[in-house]
This record gives sequence, structure tokens and C-alpha cells, in this order.
Amino acid sequence: MAFDIEGARQSGYSDDEILQYLSEQRGFDLSGAREYYDDTEILAHLSGFPSPAAPVEEPDTTFFGQVGETLKAVPRGFANSFLSAGEGVAELADAATNALGFEDAIDSGDQNALVAASREGRRLVQEYLGADEAYRDEWLTKFGEGVGSFASFFTPAVAAKALGLAGKAATATQRGLAGTLAGGAGAGEQAQRIQAARDSGIEITQEQEDKAIFSGGIVGLSELASVERLLKRIPKDADEFFKQGLVDRFKSALVSGGIEGGQEVLAAVLQDAIERGFYNENLPQNESLWDDFTVGGAIGSLADLALNSAAGRIRTQTTQAQREYEQKLRDDQNEAIAQQEAA
Repeated sequence: MAFDIEGARQSGYSDDEILQYLSEQRGFDLSGAREYYDDTEILAHLSGFPSPAAPVEEPDTTFFGQVGETLKAVPRGFANSFLSAGEGVAELADAATNALGFEDAIDSGDQNALVAASREGRRLVQEYLGADEAYRDEWLTKFGEGVGSFASFFTPAVAAKALGLAGKAATATQRGLAGTLAGGAGAGEQAQRIQAARDSGIEITQEQEDKAIFSGGIVGLSELASVERLLKRIPKDADEFFKQGLVDRFKSALVSGGIEGGQEVLAAVLQDAIERGFYNENLPQNESLWDDFTVGGAIGSLADLALNSAAGRIRTQTTQAQREYEQKLRDDQNEAIAQQEAA
């Protein structure tokens, strides 16, 4: 684990003594480094290295264990998406009333009932569906969680259909629910980052928090781009028949995968930029962007292929029914002509 600089300082050690100790432990050329860097930079560098005296043991993983963790990650991602959105919506409402000058209208943080309920919900999800430590950083585990989270953005379309809405009413309802979910999830992510920063000792003003929450909500809305594109794969008019070859489907899947993967990376970069710009300038560089891109790309491609296949089946079934109906009309017409000639 990283060296606790603050703990050493509180125990009475000077920065120079800490540097001497860390350089000896790490086999670091302190005098040479001091020719180019000041002590603060060297201390920050050395404190981030794990001690060689504490080797990290790689946990054992198995194939079936990974399968189980991937399947378990899907409902976890689905549930956490709604819980984060609930927290984000509450924080957005609080930030909005603060901006209007009604600071006491809505509680913030754990004092807000919706925020507290959302955080408790995430705790329960983690307790019952949390990833095993050995599989937590595995790509397939992240993929499963991403599938669940991505699937949550299709629930507004399902809800509109369940309510029996059609036309403009269905579209308006769907977009309103999807926007609330996406914006709330983005704001919720910032709320969780803010809480983590405060837990680590960073002081954040109410103004900084409100700006970060608003910005996070805007970033969250970018999730709608890929979902909106995929929803167009579902045929609204099944009477129209056209062929779509396998190559075309894979091309479409690659495009959707690129869009979803790029969106995930962009969202991660923007969320990091918000945190770094408003309240945590020392936030380390994000090292998971490649995972974000590949996981998002795989999910986008898979969803595109699935919806394209479903649309193709619907069109095929509809076309077959249409052909049978037309054949029946021809048979009836031929029979009527035969009866007329016989008469």
C-alpha cells in the first residue's frame, strides 16, 4: 500500500527524514533526483510506490468463477444505474434550489431522504451482489456490469409501451424518462466522487459541489446518443420489407460499438475533468480508459447485433404473413373466376 505521509508527519518526522527513509526502502537516487525536482514532487512520487517488503499476492480465479461473477454483475449494474440516478436527481434538485437562492428548501447529502435511500440501496446491492475481490478488476466482470447499466436505459421505452402510449405521447414520455435517468446517473457519479473526496479530507464548498453536480448531469446526458441510435433499430413499420445482409449488420455493429466505446471514454474524461477542475486538482490520471472503450464498444456492438436480428425476424415474419395473405387473395380470385366460367 502507499506510504502514509500525513501519518508520518503527525508522528513528528520531517519531510527530509521521510524522503531519506523512502529513498532507502525503494533504492531511489535521492541526490540525483534533487538536481531536477523539488522535495515535494519527489515525496509525491515516492509515496505512491508500494513497499517492496510487502509483495502483493495475486488472487486465484477460475473459469466458472468468472462466469458466475459476470452473470452477477449484470443485475448489479442494472440496479446501481437506477440508484445512482436517484441520488443524482436529488442532488440536482438541491443544486437548482441553491442557485435560485433557496438554500434550505432541499436537504443535501445524507440528510436528503432520496440520497440516503440511494446510498443504502447501493450498500445492499454491494452486500448481496458485490464482486468478489479476485474478479473485481477483470474485464468480463466490468463487461457484465456495463451490460446491466446499459440495459437500464431501455426501460423508458418499455415503460411507455406498458402504459399503452403511442405516437408523440410515447416519444415524449420515453425521452423524458431517459433524460432523467441519464442526467441523474451522471450527476450521481459526481455526487459519489464528491463524497469520496470529502472522506479523504478534501474540503469542498457548496458552490463547488453544485457546479460539479450540474456538469456531471450534462455529461450523463451523453449516454442517450448511443441508446437513441440503437432504438432506431426497432422497426416502427413492420409492413415494409427490405433485405439486410450479414455484412451490413456487422458494419452497423462496428459503428455502434465505436460510438458507445467513444462515448464511455469521453464521459470518463469529462467526469475526471470536472472533479479535477472544481474540487480535486490532484486527481490521478485515469488508467482505465482502454477498459472503458473496449467494454463500451463490446456492449454497443452486441446490442446493435441483437436489435438488428430482432428487427430482421420481425420483418421476415411480417413478410411471410403478407405473402400468405396475398396468395389467399389470388386463390379466392381464381376460384371466383372459375365459378363464373362454370355458371
